[in-house]
Amino acid sequence: MSGKPILNDSIRNKVTQLEYKGLSGKEKEIKRIYKESTGKEPPPFKIYSSDEMNIGKESGFDGAAIHFYDEKKHINQVYYIFRGTEPSKDFGDVVYDALGIGAGEDQAQISDATKMYEKVEGNIKSSGTKVERYGDGHSLGGHLIVTLGLITKNFKDVRGMTSVALIYFHY
Repeated sequence: MSGKPILNDSIRNKVTQLEYKGLSGKEKEIKRIYKESTGKEPPPFKIYSSDEMNIGKESGFDGAAIHFYDEKKHINQVYYIFRGTEPSKDFGDVVYDALGIGAGEDQAQISDATKMYEKVEGNIKSSGTKVERYGDGHSLGGHLIVTLGLITKNFKDVRGMTSVALIYFHY
């Protein structure tokens, strides 16, 4: 199955939107979105969330990874999805937008994105099937996934979405 993404752009957009509510425990919702889009059941998958990994609590980072794996069908794809700016009582993400992205002074969320990536990569099965990585993020999440893609240099493609544009990198 190498070469063809399990999730099409429409599904990826919906899952990225769903990440604002967190993907932990959303298996049924992801299956529903997949089936509505394709008419089929998705391959087996596991969701990893930054919240469950205790990553990002201090920095405000929020992300998830969905690992589709079926050795018999040669499926081994991971989709990293990072949430965008989430204004909160203390405006942590807004401050990060200004200091991390705008001024380049704060790297905490990028550091947490990298920690999550390394933890997920340590858990996924690689057997004989090459792992294909995809990334999506909206707003701040777009900045984080594009940056992670540039750091690791091993994503098949990365999509950073904003309110006005879709930035798409295909490696």
